[in-house]
Amino acid sequence: MADAPILTNPLKEMMKAGKVALGMNVRLARSGDIARIAKSCGHDFIFIDGQHAIFTRETIAHIAHTALGCGITPIARVRSVDDQDVQVLLDNGVMGIVYPDVNTAAEARRAVARAKFPRWASAPPRAATRCSTTARCPCQPDGAGAERRHAGGVHDRDAGRREQRRRDRQGGRRGRDPHRRQRSPDRDGQARVSSAIRKAPRRSIASSP
Repeated sequence: MADAPILTNPLKEMMKAGKVALGMNVRLARSGDIARIAKSCGHDFIFIDGQHAIFTRETIAHIAHTALGCGITPIARVRSVDDQDVQVLLDNGVMGIVYPDVNTAAEARRAVARAKFPRWASAPPRAATRCSTTARCPCQPDGAGAERRHAGGVHDRDAGRREQRRRDRQGGRRGRDPHRRQRSPDRDGQARVSSAIRKAPRRSIASSP
């Protein structure tokens, strides 16, 4: 089986090389033929205006697929930084997103996040749990780094155990699991009293006449 061809972004390659790219604005044409026309006229990309034109997602995808087949880059302008169609367009042929009316750094960060797959809790490890506190987590031993905010709200439950075992090995004693429930002094005392009662000799008590 032959290797599948690698899909490249001609516009991005030209920008990396410091070259000037020529593009065509698409607002009226609703057929993929506009991509072929742009390619025949020497354009390097097409700019599909989804903000001011009444395009459906299917129309944009059809034009984008034709552009990819012609070897030019399809980019699309969406309605805002909160446009819900961004990921759908990127999944269906569009190779670049243009956001309008970005006025603040917060809007720019939101626009970038909209174009990426959401992080699923920073890919937590197998034994991870969510920790929302900024104080020292009970899973962490005392010492340096105990007071910290866990990155992304994800905390590794095994980190404290590994650190405790490491410290125990350095101290020359057997490591103890900090998560293991220790028997309280009260319970120890009750156990000793019960054992003494069981071992004490029983005396017969005669009833009074």
